[in-house]
Amino acid sequence: ADIRDTYTKETDIIQASLVVPASNDEPTGNAIAIRNKNPLNVKSLSGGQKWRGQVGTDEFGHAIFRSWEYGFRAASLTLRSYARKHKIDTIQGVVNRFAEGNRKPYIAYLSKKLGVRPDQEIDLIEYMPKLLKHMSRFESGQDMPDRYLAPYDILAKL
Repeated sequence: ADIRDTYTKETDIIQASLVVPASNDEPTGNAIAIRNKNPLNVKSLSGGQKWRGQVGTDEFGHAIFRSWEYGFRAASLTLRSYARKHKIDTIQGVVNRFAEGNRKPYIAYLSKKLGVRPDQEIDLIEYMPKLLKHMSRFESGQDMPDRYLAPYDILAKL
């Protein structure tokens, strides 16, 4: 099954989040994550496939999304794949698979924000809203509006 459309309940909730009206607290700035509406700087898929809502790829291989909702959707599906397909269950494991650089500070930052040791086993699905919040902060340099994280908070409680 395609990573983009694997989870029925989650897809329904994520799709519902796509109708949340925009407001004037949109993220701004020149960080790659902001320019691409890609809060975790998720890479484009291989083989010419595109994430849902992807409108391009930047010079570093990051997906460019039409809206923040699609960027968060790709980020959540990436983390879900780490948990389910790759059996990753620690902050250290997430960052080592996800990040190409700055791994030590990234691990330290997430561990502190989540209140867990880098090697402590956690349920990535349960921690999804917090991971998205803090990883997007690390990647973009700013907090994302709560409306983008709300659907993932609901998912974590299913």
